[in-house]
Amino acid sequence: MEAHVWVIQRAGHEKVCPRRLVPCPLGCDKEIVFEELENHTSRECPKRPFPVLECRHGCGILFEGDWAMAEHIRTEKLIHEAEGCPNRTVRCMYIYVSICLSIPT
Repeated sequence: MEAHVWVIQRAGHEKVCPRRLVPCPLGCDKEIVFEELENHTSRECPKRPFPVLECRHGCGILFEGDWAMAEHIRTEKLIHEAEGCPNRTVRCMYIYVSICLSIPT
């Protein structure tokens, strides 16, 4: 292809080239090679959705976010289940206290 023809066709090619750089549609501020975009958005991007976690005690609370927040989401879920869930099992604080009742006859 002659150079002057390439100059004319270049703009059109750059719009469809599979190796062109495109911004991540999930907003991670990276530019990705177009033909690798599927892999980036489904496996690599820190802004891809993190699987929703649900409280194991069945209270209905959901913990959501993206992979950049994954550790925070897991921690919040554990804290909720251990300390904040209204459905959690709580050990009775009087279990080891001996209570003596004297009942008059």
